[in-house]
Amino acid sequence: MAISHATRNRRTALVTGATGVIGRAIVEGLSSVGTLQVLPTGRNPDKVTTLYPSHSGKVLPGIVLDQGSKDSILALKNQWDFPLHVLVINASATPKKKELTAEGIETQWAVNVLGYHRLIKAMAPLLFRSSQEAGEPSRIVLVASCWAGDLNLSDPEFKQRPYDNGSAYRQSKQAERMLAYAWAIRLQEQYGMFSTGTYKGCPFVTVNACHPGEVNTPLSNSLGFGGHESPSEGADTPVWVATAKELASVSGGWFTYRKRSVCRFASDTVSVGKLWDLVESYG
Repeated sequence: MAISHATRNRRTALVTGATGVIGRAIVEGLSSVGTLQVLPTGRNPDKVTTLYPSHSGKVLPGIVLDQGSKDSILALKNQWDFPLHVLVINASATPKKKELTAEGIETQWAVNVLGYHRLIKAMAPLLFRSSQEAGEPSRIVLVASCWAGDLNLSDPEFKQRPYDNGSAYRQSKQAERMLAYAWAIRLQEQYGMFSTGTYKGCPFVTVNACHPGEVNTPLSNSLGFGGHESPSEGADTPVWVATAKELASVSGGWFTYRKRSVCRFASDTVSVGKLWDLVESYG
């Protein structure tokens, strides 16, 4: 695995969807922060190896990860033998026509929701161990969207209603924001907080969600939009949430343009609980 190229005296970040416009900017932004080294991942083997063919500064050779595949996520977990301090889940899918994964799951639900949930579940123990060894919190950042809503928990895969890629995308981004809150609570309950040192009172593993900037990408085009911001502007908030010292103790937050606000979806704790039960039912 490419992680073998990593340097052990540096903190390590993993970025999903690193072959996309914003994903590439996130990799670049993270690699410019302190001693952080970045492992890019992508679903397409040709793209990820072409964009990240070899060790380049603090960017490691890219590896394949299909976020919509449970087997791919478990393979990553089982092969990983290195500390992990930052997990940025950025990959999303927005097919215009309804598609199913190899597991028979609607693609947006599989990638944008189950993929986020399964990745956190798979990598959380590693993030916890790494935070203990490093003496500072590990961070999980979910790249979601302000364009979110209308989550249908009774028909998340559009089995009973006509598929619409915009509706599927909006509900998936609502679910991501809700999962950020749900995981923040569960990881703090499971792993607790630092009891001594600089980060006393901080969770060992934090989880926050954020909106990237408005960038013109194939994803936004698929949804019928363009974008007026540069890739680096789009990546600014995710990179900041992943690295800012002032956010070390913050978990369960929702951020847009470096500002925290109350997420109305995460505030609906009953629906958050129902969503959790639903995604857990997929295994």
